[in-house]
Amino acid sequence: MADQIERISIDGMDLGYSVHGAGTGKPSLIFVHGGLMSSTSGIYAPLIDLLARRYAVYALDLRGHGASAAAYRDWTLNGLADDVVAFARALGLDRPAYVGHSLGGFTGLLAAIRHPGFFSALCLLAPGPADPRSDPVEALEFLIAHKHERDLMRAGFSHMFVRPPGDEIELIVDAIGAIDIGVLRALQEENSRTSIDDRLGEIAAPVLLLCGERDTVVPPARQHDMARKLRRCKEVVFSSEGHMLPNEAVAMTAREVIAFLDHDRDVLALADLQEKK
Repeated sequence: MADQIERISIDGMDLGYSVHGAGTGKPSLIFVHGGLMSSTSGIYAPLIDLLARRYAVYALDLRGHGASAAAYRDWTLNGLADDVVAFARALGLDRPAYVGHSLGGFTGLLAAIRHPGFFSALCLLAPGPADPRSDPVEALEFLIAHKHERDLMRAGFSHMFVRPPGDEIELIVDAIGAIDIGVLRALQEENSRTSIDDRLGEIAAPVLLLCGERDTVVPPARQHDMARKLRRCKEVVFSSEGHMLPNEAVAMTAREVIAFLDHDRDVLALADLQEKK
């Protein structure tokens, strides 16, 4: 995985991203990391490398995260969603596919609601809940108080993995340490008032939702409920994986994403047309 960081100015904010597998004729795909993580640091390197064999992958660090950590002015969830679309437009990407993990999954859904028809398809990997208002606030309060204590962060985030994590846990801890406390406080405030649960039916793009049955971060029941409310959704459940399925089931995740984008989304679109007749 190439580690060269590109820079782009979006709404006056300097955002970092990396490009993988770019080539003539390849379809475009935007990849967005989970909350407090990074798309460009190598956390998702094996998955991005597999996707880059088929797509031109644009791995973006959201405002306030990773290579975009210094860009946290006016941080809101709506702003993140708008940044993704502005990023794609600035690069001239025509109806790209979108792949997002956890918070990145929620961000893709929100972007699709705010910018209808922009994405050709959405692939959600253990997505954050559509209604985060009922989530406990203790975790964010703990992060605000202890984010620079590596041993505590390593132990806390290791619980997201079904199996003992590898080197990516150190990259996650690095990413957490780089985040400004202002971003954590803003996320805490946003979670208390933001819900798209009643707007999921507005999303016309075909959606793939990959869920780990052993997810301890976002209960699988909440992800199943999200899948039911989307108009055109294929849900795949990995029985032996949890929230970090993009890391722990790399080949299976890549296979499902590629199969969906190459074939299954068209089947969903055809079924939708037949229902309208």
